[in-house]
Amino acid sequence: MVDKTTVTNAEPQVWCSGDWKTIPRKTVPYNGVEIVGTPVYDDNGKFVSADLKIVDCTYVPDGVASELHGLNVGDGWQEIPAAVVPTSPPSPDANFTVNGKLQLYHGSGSMLLGVDFSYGLTGQRHEELGFIFGFPTTIAVGAAASGGKPTKGR
Repeated sequence: MVDKTTVTNAEPQVWCSGDWKTIPRKTVPYNGVEIVGTPVYDDNGKFVSADLKIVDCTYVPDGVASELHGLNVGDGWQEIPAAVVPTSPPSPDANFTVNGKLQLYHGSGSMLLGVDFSYGLTGQRHEELGFIFGFPTTIAVGAAASGGKPTKGR
């Protein structure tokens, strides 16, 4: 079993959909989708997995979030989990319009996040397909341990 540690100073990657606005609109749809990915590295600085947060701001200006933890390269395509309303029992949040999947690919020197999803208002759906960002496959352990910024290993 690999001993893994979330490197707290590993820089998250942030991607916003093409319809994202710095200042959200005043009416529905308020904004687009934002995905934040945080890489997880083992004690040797090797990439282990990624934690993802998918925020949909279609119906809620501050967004409705869904999270996917521990996405690995070998997992294949993973469905984006629905956001839930924290009731007992939890129920899907109707304000979360994202429907689709994500996958990590091993690229040249980085782990690439591929997306295939749609979101938005009924009759005005937007589609996203392709690679949105990549995580370094390794980071310098010394930089992570000393509090400096992680760097790509060679």
